[in-house]
Amino acid sequence: MKFILAMVVLLSSSIASAGAGSSKIDRVGINSVGQLYIDLQDNVVQDGCFANAKRLLVPVDHAQLDRWFSLALDARIYDLPIEYSSNACTTDGWSAWLDTGWFQITYPESND
Repeated sequence: MKFILAMVVLLSSSIASAGAGSSKIDRVGINSVGQLYIDLQDNVVQDGCFANAKRLLVPVDHAQLDRWFSLALDARIYDLPIEYSSNACTTDGWSAWLDTGWFQITYPESND
């Protein structure tokens, strides 16, 4: 019984640490250390971040950095909403990491 209770606590804490949200993008770029940053119009959804944190960060060595940069640019240029899943906050609490998460554009329904 203790084992089952311990597993429930472990699984629920790892699920709670992941954050999924949606927003439009204010600014996107590459910082001085090569990380992709995506500044959102809305606050990030991630446990441990400050309530008014609005930045997503992608590590410089992330396999999807170039693709997510292109998607973020398109979303900014065409004012499209994005959806994301972050996995942790930075140590300063002002940004959420998109290290093991996902990132996509939310395309509007077509009227065709």
